[in-house]
Amino acid sequence: IVWTGGRRNVTTLGLQPLTRDHAQRLVAELPESVHDFLLDRAEGNPFFVEELTESLIDRGVLTPRNGRWDAVHLPERVATPDSVRGVLAARIDLLPAREKAALQAAAVIGRAFWEGPVRELIADDADFALLEERDFIRRSPDSRLQGEREHTIKHALTREAAYAGIPKARRARLHAAFAEWIERRRERRDERRCSPTTTPRRFDPRTPIWPGPVTRRSSRACAARRSSGCSAPPSGRCSAMNWPTRSSSWSARCRWRPTGRSGWPCTAR
Repeated sequence: IVWTGGRRNVTTLGLQPLTRDHAQRLVAELPESVHDFLLDRAEGNPFFVEELTESLIDRGVLTPRNGRWDAVHLPERVATPDSVRGVLAARIDLLPAREKAALQAAAVIGRAFWEGPVRELIADDADFALLEERDFIRRSPDSRLQGEREHTIKHALTREAAYAGIPKARRARLHAAFAEWIERRRERRDERRCSPTTTPRRFDPRTPIWPGPVTRRSSRACAARRSSGCSAPPSGRCSAMNWPTRSSSWSARCRWRPTGRSGWPCTAR
């Protein structure tokens, strides 16, 4: 543990590569024929050992049988990248086209993502169980979006490798498509909040609706607002940006729309 220069309350932990004996424990349950291959290339990096092992499984070199791992003949020359990110990129390239596109779309959304927007971004379905089986993603027990199944990309490097494989022009389209999905979801949520089932009662004129200090102008605006005949929840408030000015007039019919803040403005039709 060393103190970093110029920074307070910060420590740096220097992690050395695993020794060969310690790395040997990571592959102890694998056939001995692949031990040297994994340990020589990983050079003591445990995550590298893990991803190289997954790569051999993806290539069919390692296969499960009767609760153990069997290895077919390992080719003398196996094209293996010399970095973790390179191994991840090679593994992603071995995925079927739809699952590869899904993983790349998930990388655009973030480390945590949801199945709905991924399907919309790729305009197709994908086998998320296959991505989970190959240890690219993990299903989250809960979801932060109601009605959407949430997953997490296994590692930040996995997301970076998937994202780096997307052409820049396609990245821009995917980001724009995800932004549109967010907007549509927000609009649907706002419509549910505006539905008659959530705001069944009429506006009570005695309820204060001006969110700021009462002034002569706000009093006139409140009077105009109440005379317009709008329906509103008893706790309704109006946004100051939608109050009438000298050049505007109120009609007998108004509509409600959410502002994204705590208020519910009424604007004249």
